[in-house]
Amino acid sequence: MPTTSTPLGREALRQMLSPSGRLVIVNRSEADGDLRIVAAAIVRHDSAGPKREVLGELELAGDEAEWIDAPEDMAEPVALIEVLLQIAAGLGMVETYLSDEATPESTASGWETGICPLSEPLAPEEVPIPEIPGYAAYLKPFR
Repeated sequence: MPTTSTPLGREALRQMLSPSGRLVIVNRSEADGDLRIVAAAIVRHDSAGPKREVLGELELAGDEAEWIDAPEDMAEPVALIEVLLQIAAGLGMVETYLSDEATPESTASGWETGICPLSEPLAPEEVPIPEIPGYAAYLKPFR
């Protein structure tokens, strides 16, 4: 007996590639520099409560990135995301905290966070890192 299948369609497949709460951690420092993102703590909030994740061995050098999908038990889209980045800068360690709240108008499926050279003027999502002159941390939504 032949079976019939119904295609999921483009939008359903796009949602599989871009699950809500996806986070990409990016080190936008120079590839040959000594700044490394070595760890991250991520908390995604939805109506079921916070989902915590610790990434303790990132070792992201300049021009490197790591994609982190949300836990499968997320009840609904992420309402708030918090990120603590731990950065190795020369001989010391620096921590920087970032957070972003989703809005009803937001169509973001995820966020990008990391470190980057400090721009002039300062972009709205950038937070200067006082311990690392010339660099900022950032957290911004993406589609």
